[in-house]
Amino acid sequence: MRKRSIIAGAAAALSLAVAGTAQADTNTTTFDSFADGSVDGQDGWKATGPYDQAVVPVPGGKALRVSNILTSGSFGDMPHSKPVTKAAGESEANNVLVNQFTFGSAVPNAQQPGLAMSVSPDDGNGSRMSYLRFEDQADGVHVLFTDSTFVGQDIATLDRSVPHTIKFETTFVKGDANDVVRIFIDGTQKVRGASWESYYRFEEERNPSPTDRLLIRTAGAAAPAGTQGFLFDNVTSTSSHIDNPAPLNPPAPGPQGPAGQNGTNGTNGTTTIIHDRGTLTGNTIRTIHARKIQGKTLLSVRASLRGKRLQVHGRSVKVDLRGKTVGTYHVVMVAKYKTKSTGKTHTERTIRSLSIFRR
Repeated sequence: MRKRSIIAGAAAALSLAVAGTAQADTNTTTFDSFADGSVDGQDGWKATGPYDQAVVPVPGGKALRVSNILTSGSFGDMPHSKPVTKAAGESEANNVLVNQFTFGSAVPNAQQPGLAMSVSPDDGNGSRMSYLRFEDQADGVHVLFTDSTFVGQDIATLDRSVPHTIKFETTFVKGDANDVVRIFIDGTQKVRGASWESYYRFEEERNPSPTDRLLIRTAGAAAPAGTQGFLFDNVTSTSSHIDNPAPLNPPAPGPQGPAGQNGTNGTNGTTTIIHDRGTLTGNTIRTIHARKIQGKTLLSVRASLRGKRLQVHGRSVKVDLRGKTVGTYHVVMVAKYKTKSTGKTHTERTIRSLSIFRR
């Protein structure tokens, strides 16, 4: 990997995030000063599990090589980058976290079948706030983004013969389902979506942990023995503060009310007060459904609203919003499916948002 030009590009990309922010906190790892071998314990990095990861020589310096020849369902023992000193979150002094790295294939001239792994902003223990998955396919390395709906979006196919710059920009905004995640690849924004905050609030019934580093995770099907993996370099994390960050979906302005009556010059005027007495819409019993998936059988569904279980009949979930006030209500739905051809089961988590508004 070419270090000098990539580092310059990373600095330029991060300059907007940290400009004018007295509380900015940043660190960068180039691996050049690291010893060859496991990254665990080197300059704040950790990787305590038995996975295939190592600092290796590359043209121009060193990089971290990771493959998925060994996978598991764990989190905390996977490779984690050096944390920033000041973690970012809704209730933290810093409310923006930028995680950036250069990324390439350890075998740039050929596909490595079965090679795949994910990268996420994390707290060091697996409380991921977003998710990118990299899959080495025949036509290049596919990049899949998963937001709070837990449905993956294929946002790019990368040329494996050259390194690429990947950036997460997470802005933590107070309130439910307000955080903004933007993904940039080689300086171009590819997607804008929600963080995973709603999962923690409504499924695990807790506030998300402050986020301070990157997690590189190998899970799912393992690649064949001998797979070399991907290379990571120039890993930079920056936390900072901005005032009054915009939410993911700013509320639309309501209709303008009629103007009050003007007073008459030289006499006492009359002030007209317009009360908001419009009719509430959506404060009823609502029904949502677990989706049908071709080739799969729905086994079970459970759902909750703000930590309380909801009534489920087959695919249908009843959500009683009677008596609720204006706002957005997030229903966490967990559906289990069985693949007809293989008999394997999988779980799909989604968050459905229902709104009550005044018309």
